[in-house]
Amino acid sequence: MVQKENIILHINQDGNQSDNESFAAAQAWFPYPEATMIERFVEHPHAVGETYGEHACAAAGIGGLLIAAGLACLVHAILPWMFETTASGLVLRLHNRIAQRRATAGA
Repeated sequence: MVQKENIILHINQDGNQSDNESFAAAQAWFPYPEATMIERFVEHPHAVGETYGEHACAAAGIGGLLIAAGLACLVHAILPWMFETTASGLVLRLHNRIAQRRATAGA
């Protein structure tokens, strides 16, 4: 076993190296183990030009619309005459909102 750039590598029987999957998964969740908890909460929102509160509200709003679209689909599956265009309309609305956020963040 070799330690290299915070990723544990194993040598396979054929001599090739492979990532330890659980360690790599942990690295994806916590890419900066030395960062404080506060830094973890604000790193991504700041990277996209938002405060933690702004990002939390935006993400919760998007999540709420996704839940609404999913519920509309479930009802439509059972009662096809209901919510005929609701889910597709919500998904289009989400797409436009996210595209606008990305354009604003990139400006």
